[in-house]
Amino acid sequence: MATDLYGQGITLYQNTEAPNLEMMIKNLADGVIPRGVMRYSSASTRAANLTSPVEGMTTWLQDVNRMYVYDGSAWQELPYNAKLFAYKPSNTSRTSTTSATADPHLTFTLAANTTYTLSGLLVYDAHDAADLKFGFTGPAGTTGSWWPGGPDSSMNALAYSPRWGAITDVTSSTMVVGAQGSGTILACQPTGLVITSGTPGTFSLVWAQNASNATATVLRTHSWLRLDRM
Repeated sequence: MATDLYGQGITLYQNTEAPNLEMMIKNLADGVIPRGVMRYSSASTRAANLTSPVEGMTTWLQDVNRMYVYDGSAWQELPYNAKLFAYKPSNTSRTSTTSATADPHLTFTLAANTTYTLSGLLVYDAHDAADLKFGFTGPAGTTGSWWPGGPDSSMNALAYSPRWGAITDVTSSTMVVGAQGSGTILACQPTGLVITSGTPGTFSLVWAQNASNATATVLRTHSWLRLDRM
């Protein structure tokens, strides 16, 4: 018997040994599989099949889409998909509606029991009576706080104070940022914290007009959102 050339301790048969195909395959499987990424449907399935994990073993759990490494005493999650980013490749226009619905581009899939910081830049224009109303939806049990980072809805000039009000539940309500008329491009910079509970799922920007108007409120190309997993 000999071992591999990479110092991994994988047993290899030699030409001088009596042929034993069954033993050769078993030794190769026993040596290679524990050193790769082992896939399991859930943590309970992993526990049932991997009863004596060894430090350094790595597993992927399909139900939560997460990777874990065994540190000798417990399974530790690896920072998979630590940064989530989405941007708008084209404009989206909404007219005569105050019902905030999900943007077709600014949406993410979040993991369960995870904390994210939220940042972004929303570029928009709207009738000064309609403004832009926006907020977020997320998986059941999602909490967090956020601030719209834009002009107050009562703005009457471009040089106007920002809206300082914040919301202490990231998926409970919308907020309004002011506009100055169709074709007058403005921007806001939402920021906040998003904390999921035991349910993974979709997190989306939702938006509409604050007051129904036949002139479109437009969320423009190159608007973006980013979620950083902490």
